[in-house]
Amino acid sequence: GVLAVVALIAAVTRIPWLWMPAYALAGLHALLLMRRSLTPKYLWSLPPLIPLAALLTVELWAGHLHHLAWTLYKQKDYAGAAARYRQALDVPTRSKPVYNYVRLSQCLQRMGDLSSADATLRYAARVCERSYWAEFALAGLYSNPDFRGTDFYRPEDALRRYRELVGGPYPERLKWYARRELKRRENPP
Repeated sequence: GVLAVVALIAAVTRIPWLWMPAYALAGLHALLLMRRSLTPKYLWSLPPLIPLAALLTVELWAGHLHHLAWTLYKQKDYAGAAARYRQALDVPTRSKPVYNYVRLSQCLQRMGDLSSADATLRYAARVCERSYWAEFALAGLYSNPDFRGTDFYRPEDALRRYRELVGGPYPERLKWYARRELKRRENPP
């Protein structure tokens, strides 16, 4: 009973401190079930695992769509990749993976839809847990020399964003990339 309630709550929330223990309990529950011979009297033990199994299936499906989109992107099928990234983002996963938004934006840029690319990154910067990667991608969009002569070529805005990323409370990996881009933009060859 308790595991069923915890599993159901964990399956519909995005709170890691709740669903991580629920997965651990479900795993322990499954191990205990494997120690017994599965007879009809023990079938009552399976329903509490259903919400977590369904959630795991959804997460795996989203991962599959992301991988398919990445494969299409590498093959330069940007329209196909964008469609798959959109599908992956429509799957109700625990978090909105910023990388899907960044890649979707890159597909849109390659297809020449700069307005949608910009809007996608701005949205990701508002809703994603690791929104700083969307900010980094926005700086890349605004400093891309291929977009000179458009409303989206804003090198000063890009430099400001890179500086904020370097000086902010962000992961070192991001700061390293931002420093590299800042040097490239401030000291062109």
